[in-house]
Amino acid sequence: MAGIFGFFDFTKPGKGVDADAPPKKPFFLFFELVWRKLSRLVTLNFMYFIICLPLIFLVYFAFNEGLGLFQIANDLMQNQPPPLTEDGTPAPMAPGIPGSLIISIFSSLPTGVVYALIVISALLFGPATCGFVYVLRNFTRQEHTWFSDFFVQMRKNWKQGLFFGLVELAIVFLFGYNLLFLKQTDLFDPSLLAVSKYITIAVALIFSFMHYYIYMMAVTFQLTARQILKNALLFAFLGVFRNILVLFLSAVMVVLLVLSTVLLNGLGELIFISVIFLSFTGFIGVFTTYPIIKKFLLDKLEESKNELEAITDGSETEDK
Repeated sequence: MAGIFGFFDFTKPGKGVDADAPPKKPFFLFFELVWRKLSRLVTLNFMYFIICLPLIFLVYFAFNEGLGLFQIANDLMQNQPPPLTEDGTPAPMAPGIPGSLIISIFSSLPTGVVYALIVISALLFGPATCGFVYVLRNFTRQEHTWFSDFFVQMRKNWKQGLFFGLVELAIVFLFGYNLLFLKQTDLFDPSLLAVSKYITIAVALIFSFMHYYIYMMAVTFQLTARQILKNALLFAFLGVFRNILVLFLSAVMVVLLVLSTVLLNGLGELIFISVIFLSFTGFIGVFTTYPIIKKFLLDKLEESKNELEAITDGSETEDK
C-alpha cells in the first residue's frame, strides 16, 4: 500500500511546474507550495515530532516548572506516579497548562525510561534536523524529494548533525536555565545575574538566526563545522531583516500553539504540534532564509564555475 491516506507516500509525483509561467511573488509562492506539499508537510512534521517528542516534553516540563505552574517535578524525580482517576488512569494536568497532555503521558512512565528517551532524542535531534531541513529546502527549490531522503540525510550528516544539535541544545539549556532558574538562587550578585541574562538572550537570539543556515549548509555543501558556523554567523547579520521576519512569524506560530492549549486543552495542542506546527514553522524559516544561501554561496559558486569554464575553453582554443 503506497502511503496511508496519501500522507506517507513521498514517491507520488506532485503537480508539475510550468517552466514558461512567470515567477510568482514570494508570498503567493509560499502558500502555493504549502498547499501543493501539504500532505508531505504533515508526514514530515509527524516524523520529526516523534524524534523530538522527549525534548518537547522536557521544554514544556522546564517551562512550567520554572514558572511554578505545577509541582510535578518533585513527583517525577521521586518516581511518584501522578494522581489517578477513579478508573485508575493518570489524571490529566490542569486545563490551560502548556503541554499538559504530553507531560501527563511522560509522567506516567518510569523515570529511567524518561531519561533514556530524552538522551536518545538529544542524540538524534541534530541529524534529524538535517533531514528535516533538507526536505524543506527541496520544497523551497521546487525539487522532488523522496520519503527516504529524510533518513538518508540523517545518516549522511550524522557527525555534523550530532555536533550542531548538541551545541544548539546546550545553548537552549543555558538560555532556559538562566531565565527561569538562575534567578532563584542567592549565590550570585543581582547585577551580575542581570548582565548574564542579557548576554544569554543576545547569544540565543543570534544562534536562532544562525539555525536554518547551519543545517542548510550542512546538507548542501561539503564544509567543515567551523566554516559552517562562520558563514552562519555572517548570514545572521547579512540576512538580519529576513531573520527578524522568521523570528516574528515563528512567534506568531507559538502564540497559536498557546491558544490551542487554552481553547482546546491538551488534545488540541497535541494534534496541532504533531500534525503541522513543526513543519510549517520550519518551512517559513527555510523558505525565507534560503535566498541568502543562494545569493552569497550558490550563485557565487556558479559564477566561479562559469569563469573557470570560460578560461578552460579559451585555453583549448589557443591550443588548437
